[in-house]
Amino acid sequence: MKTKSKQRLKKLLLPSSGILALFVTVMFFFLSSSVSFAPTKLIAESEHSKSRSIGFAQKGLMSDDELSATNAQSFLTIDTLTGADKHGSQDAFRVNINLRAEVNLYQASSKWGYYNNGTNTDWDTNAEAYYFGQENKITPLIITGGRVEMGFDNIADPTKRKLNYLEISTPDLYGPVSATFVRMTALVVNASTGSNNGVLYRVTAAQSYRRTQTFEHIPLGFLFAAKYDYTPIDKATVVPIRGVFTKMPQSTFN
Repeated sequence: MKTKSKQRLKKLLLPSSGILALFVTVMFFFLSSSVSFAPTKLIAESEHSKSRSIGFAQKGLMSDDELSATNAQSFLTIDTLTGADKHGSQDAFRVNINLRAEVNLYQASSKWGYYNNGTNTDWDTNAEAYYFGQENKITPLIITGGRVEMGFDNIADPTKRKLNYLEISTPDLYGPVSATFVRMTALVVNASTGSNNGVLYRVTAAQSYRRTQTFEHIPLGFLFAAKYDYTPIDKATVVPIRGVFTKMPQSTFN
């Protein structure tokens, strides 16, 4: 069944998105810690106090003997997705980011997915006083692992290539997220108000109030989709969707 929502995807990336700001910040710190020397020596404990950031590497190439004696773990891996994991795209890829971050992030206003259907204009998500982590800034939101997933059609043909969706997510989120949701469009389990076959959850201005969602080591993602076949974990029916969604496939939002 085609979900006949009013959303029309205008932009894939919006600078106001909290999760984008979060991943950009983490990537900035990691990338700024090394200055394109690879492989590099690990920073000595005595040098940590002198470092400018959370950097783990010093300038200087490792010798062959040093390199052979070093055990390391890759920061990035890339998977080619198959079957239903491609969500209706001809080709789909996932970049896995090996990270762990503790975050306290605040946004006064966060709006994603502006649309104009010829009659109404609105946002897929419109949130105020958005906190990633506890509002008292004592308890952080803990992110373990990051993913950036993309689905394409005609990827080998530059004249026909089309990006169908972009999903930015983590497979393991722990801690609270709070906001006053003026409007929200989400993919959740067992949706109640505004549900569509237990898939979509829509908060309208009339339902707006402060909400806190506490995550217990479960996935959270932000999906920007022009074409995306979504199958809920508790349903067999594939639901084609488009728009900007908060994706909480193992969580309710009431």
